[in-house]
Amino acid sequence: MLSSGVVAQAAPAGEGVGATSSLSRVERGTAPGSAIEAAALASPLGVVLTLDRADAVVGDELTVSWDAQGGEAPEVFAIEAWTEIDDAPVEFLTGWEVSGPFPAERSGSVTLTVPGSGDRLSVLVGVRDGGEEHWFSTDALGVVGFDRGSYRGFGYVRNVATGAEGVGYFAGGGVVRGWFLVAGEWSWSDSSGVMRTGWLQQGRSWYYLDDSGVMRTGWTQVGSSWYYLGTDGIMRTGWTKIGSSWYFMSGGGQMQTGWLQQGRDWYYLDDSGVMRTGWTQVGSSWYYLGTDGIMRTGWTKIGSSWYFMSGGGQMQTGWLQQGRDWYYLDDSGVMRTGWTQVGSSWYYLGTDGIMRTGWLQQSGSWYYLDGGGVMRTGWTRIGSSWYVMNASGQMRTGWFQQGGSSYYLSASGPMVTGTVTVAGRSAYFRGDGVWRGYWDVSYRNCTEARNSGLAPIYRGEPGYAAHLDRDGDGVACE
Repeated sequence: MLSSGVVAQAAPAGEGVGATSSLSRVERGTAPGSAIEAAALASPLGVVLTLDRADAVVGDELTVSWDAQGGEAPEVFAIEAWTEIDDAPVEFLTGWEVSGPFPAERSGSVTLTVPGSGDRLSVLVGVRDGGEEHWFSTDALGVVGFDRGSYRGFGYVRNVATGAEGVGYFAGGGVVRGWFLVAGEWSWSDSSGVMRTGWLQQGRSWYYLDDSGVMRTGWTQVGSSWYYLGTDGIMRTGWTKIGSSWYFMSGGGQMQTGWLQQGRDWYYLDDSGVMRTGWTQVGSSWYYLGTDGIMRTGWTKIGSSWYFMSGGGQMQTGWLQQGRDWYYLDDSGVMRTGWTQVGSSWYYLGTDGIMRTGWLQQSGSWYYLDGGGVMRTGWTRIGSSWYVMNASGQMRTGWFQQGGSSYYLSASGPMVTGTVTVAGRSAYFRGDGVWRGYWDVSYRNCTEARNSGLAPIYRGEPGYAAHLDRDGDGVACE
């Protein structure tokens, strides 16, 4: 039976982050035994009552002590006796009450004998004010689920039959069981009326009640772990969206951090539990997590750039081989295309990122990339032919001079040897490509031969003549 101010519902509800109640809670004292004096509770009337036992039989003497503690003393005090039947307290001695005017002394005691006959009794002791019943149970002396007076608030509950004891909430007609709402905060009492703290399971749902018994909502730390309790107080598990962020709670409700595997997918939760998206650095490695939080692997397009993530999700840099193909990823992980310098060498990577080898034509010029993709410069042998590439890698054609010698590179690039027609004239090139003159030239003497820059002249070369080879050794104008 609940009166106004205490609302009973099947399950808690409400908004706001859980916090310790601003209501004054009853602090537990030492539970009394047959020979141990019970520590009492201070009532709002300013009186502390102490009873030397929590239950009694007929003929027992009960000693009640009081201490007004400077408060305004009430008019009377009273002791009533009750018993328990099937956990439902009922009046045992109708109207039995030992009471009288409250003594004028600020403190003292009185000894009373329990009248009547019959079962063992639970004992309730309290005070009244102005003739109205305001009961304030002493520590460990409240009758479970039942209070004779009109007291509303927190008091100590003790079930003589089960031994259960602790703080409970009285609603004027008895102690409340189950969920109850006080000052906008939910609490829960068990069947003995004792208010629970800590974890509470109701069906498949879990709730957390703080040290004051208040049902928590929102983020709550228990031990070293964090939990999230909805506005309904229910502990969340699995993926949970809070504000604009996603979190993952284990089956036991603990907020997870670090790497999380779900099926074949991996997610990363930062130190605050937030599911990361986009670029995320973990240790010395970078990872990319999609808008769905899933860690990307393999080729991944981000914006207009391509990246490659290993099977473990780490962003790759440098040379990457995929099958027979090679790619280059710069220090930012971007797949490079076009001309790319790596160290002192140049490479060409197609629009697909694949490193090219062999002949490459770009803007009317030809380049040669060796088997390792390196752009060649200078003399380059390709097959059985020699080519010359300038410092920019472009293939040379036509006349080429080096080290005082002249060479001729055909229109398709190979260096020529032997007799070749150049600009309408028959020219001769040695096997090493060095030009040795035109066949239509002759010399009257060695002075003319030397002035041409072609001396000495060997037998079989343009300009050779017997009259110039004085010693007949096959070399003229030595």
